Amino acid sequence: TLNQLRITEPTTFADVVNLAEKHQVDLPYHHVVVVDDTTDLPLEDAFGTAGWSFECEVLMELAERTDHEVDTRAVIELSEVQMLALMRRWITEEHPDVAAGLDQLEEYNRREGRLWKERCFGILDGDGAPAAITKLRSDGRTAWVEDVYTVPEARGRGYARMLVTHATEL
Repeated sequence: TLNQLRITEPTTFADVVNLAEKHQVDLPYHHVVVVDDTTDLPLEDAFGTAGWSFECEVLMELAERTDHEVDTRAVIELSEVQMLALMRRWITEEHPDVAAGLDQLEEYNRREGRLWKERCFGILDGDGAPAAITKLRSDGRTAWVEDVYTVPEARGRGYARMLVTHATEL
């Protein structure tokens, strides 16, 4: 991906920072992904202490269908413009300090979406603005759901469940 340092071996906080500074020196923010589970927790503490923000990504596999129906009639396919607007809101909500890199993140979302031929699904609020989003991506053999988000004022209404259910049905 654009601007991503991917760590797959056990390492130290100092080594990660040195690699980020070496390879991402001219970029407005550093994006480091640590894959090795045995490394994550100690690095989280070190990054937090040093003032870095961090997040945990969850990977799940759909093992069986749900035992109850979920009404997905409110789900629509979002345009790229709608998707990008909602992604900008999500990014600024979670990372208000990345304003300088927001255009770069938007371009990243655009390029990555086109690469994976993603379909973006959403639910609109009463004013017709997207209130929730998810993306369905595929490499032609495996499909996956990516980026599930609901704006804070619309949470607790089952939108994420509707979106994920719709995407997995497809």
